[in-house]
Amino acid sequence: MCYISAIDSVEAHLVPVVKELAYEHRRRLLAISKGLSPNPTPEELRASRASLAQELKDYHDSACQVLEKKDNEIKAILGVIADAVGILTTQNDAHDSRIGEFTKQIETVSRMTSLTEIRCRLVQEVGQLKSWLAESENQKRESLEQLRGELKTFQRRLEKAERLAFTDTLTGVANRAEGEAKLAENIESGRCFSILLFDLNRFKHINDGYGHQVGDLVLKTFSSRLARHVRPSDTVCRWGGDEFLVILVGCNLENALHRAKSLSEICSGVYGISFENKEVTVYVETAVGAAEYWPGETCEELFSRADKFLYREKEVPTLCPARRLSPTPAGSCLPLRSPAEQQAR
Repeated sequence: MCYISAIDSVEAHLVPVVKELAYEHRRRLLAISKGLSPNPTPEELRASRASLAQELKDYHDSACQVLEKKDNEIKAILGVIADAVGILTTQNDAHDSRIGEFTKQIETVSRMTSLTEIRCRLVQEVGQLKSWLAESENQKRESLEQLRGELKTFQRRLEKAERLAFTDTLTGVANRAEGEAKLAENIESGRCFSILLFDLNRFKHINDGYGHQVGDLVLKTFSSRLARHVRPSDTVCRWGGDEFLVILVGCNLENALHRAKSLSEICSGVYGISFENKEVTVYVETAVGAAEYWPGETCEELFSRADKFLYREKEVPTLCPARRLSPTPAGSCLPLRSPAEQQAR
């Protein structure tokens, strides 16, 4: 019990360096904890301890990479601004006081931790700097062109950093934070939309049988297939672990069910994974839940209906994907209807 409590304590006090990374780490810690029997044997404890040590090492390595990447991006951004300040200091003595104020503002920005906050403040300060430059009619053209080049480099770095902040590092699709932002945007707009919640059946067996590296390649392949077969207006994001969310804009429930069936058939089947100079064949099955947003409900209520649909579908045999997402007289896989639809019936 003390050992299990220690695992639970590690999970509870985990530092969330990145949401999706912390979510996956907590899921794996929970699996290790639940994998122990009530009265584990010494062999079970040794195996569990090895799994725990490896998981903690993997999280440490991943977290260090993320933090190093963010740190390098911030340093690069501030380095560009420092170069711009240096150019102005040597070329335009008339603006010394304003440059001094600009430098103080940059020092304040450097103490921020959020890339989004850094971006907003730097854009504001650079905008002010451009205004100062416009007031100087005697500025040498060469210096202006050089500064513009530095500012363009700075803008590209900011855009790259912002993309990284909203992209899942493993699969390359949007991460959960971006998915939550898109959901809020669609709810606020009041337009019709539906969600599809995908889950890879028995994904743990793939990790256990082939290893986490093969499991990661399966997730990459699955997300790539999914992203290639949605509209440009739709959003695909990794919701967590082996769960993926698709937001279908302007799509009612009936159309969402057709899309869910089609995407499920496309993304299910045999995956040929190249790993360590050999081919691994993995059969992937997917379950998908669908729900149309009802005006006035919360995201939690929307996902509750999609989850219920998803878990009902998991109980349906998946030997033939065409059998899934089809209504049956008993134990229907259709999602719950809205209050307005129920009253109409």
